[in-house]
Amino acid sequence: MAKENHFSRSMMRKATTVRSGGLAALVSLLFAETILAAPGPFTMTGAVPDDMNCFFETAIKITWQESADAFIYRLYRNDVERTRTFSTDYTDTSVESGVRYVYYVIAEGSGFSETRSQNTVEATRNCPPGPFAINPPSTACVENRPQVSLRWTPADDVVSYQVLRQGNVIAGGIAATFYTDSTTVSGATYTYNVRAVNRVNSRLAQAAVSVTAPSCAPGPFTLTVTSECLANIPIPQNRLNWTAADGAITYDVNRTDRGVIATALLRKPASTRKPRRRRRKRKSRWRARGSRIC
Repeated sequence: MAKENHFSRSMMRKATTVRSGGLAALVSLLFAETILAAPGPFTMTGAVPDDMNCFFETAIKITWQESADAFIYRLYRNDVERTRTFSTDYTDTSVESGVRYVYYVIAEGSGFSETRSQNTVEATRNCPPGPFAINPPSTACVENRPQVSLRWTPADDVVSYQVLRQGNVIAGGIAATFYTDSTTVSGATYTYNVRAVNRVNSRLAQAAVSVTAPSCAPGPFTLTVTSECLANIPIPQNRLNWTAADGAITYDVNRTDRGVIATALLRKPASTRKPRRRRRKRKSRWRARGSRIC
């Protein structure tokens, strides 16, 4: 009944317009009614993340009902206009796993009128990062220290990377696709892997890589010798001190008349060696070399 009354009032308005203004006024009225007519009400029907297709596409499909008298639709994601379309569905391919997306649509009429969807829909993807691979590693000696450099291909839907050595994480929160390990030991063999991480999941590289760190010569250092006597014992000795050498793990002590007299000393530079007692006929030679007379 209300629809009939509305129709009757519309017809009476048109008849009055014709009597008072003629055909031109009627055309103007019809044009105004068409322009000002708002699109009909409609609802959002779904936002479906394509988690079954994680390996090939990162997407959420959004659908909604058709709105009567709508000319075009504006899709909003998290209150920001995403696209304009004439259809009643859209596939959003620029999404990240673990992020909540809320969608709604505004239907535009042929003029300036518009109608917003009666509801919103939301979706969150829960896919791991895309597959990726580690390139062959490279090695170098930098300032007498061995280094291993890793590079890998970028993974889709990733936030950061972790580097693993011998199964343990040695670096995390890496935004780039490369990393240099400066904590290696010369001649040691290591196995590396990389883990891609997003907000809800993670994925290891397609295969780990193994590499042997280069054997780098230790850096330069200096040696000092101090001759001294033990307290209350008339035995001379030479105290050796040296600065730390970059890249050195242990130290060997060599004496010109006897060769190596100490091996595998700790990295800390400190060593005291006691000369052996010599026969009387050799004492003058020993003193000539700078030993102290006790």
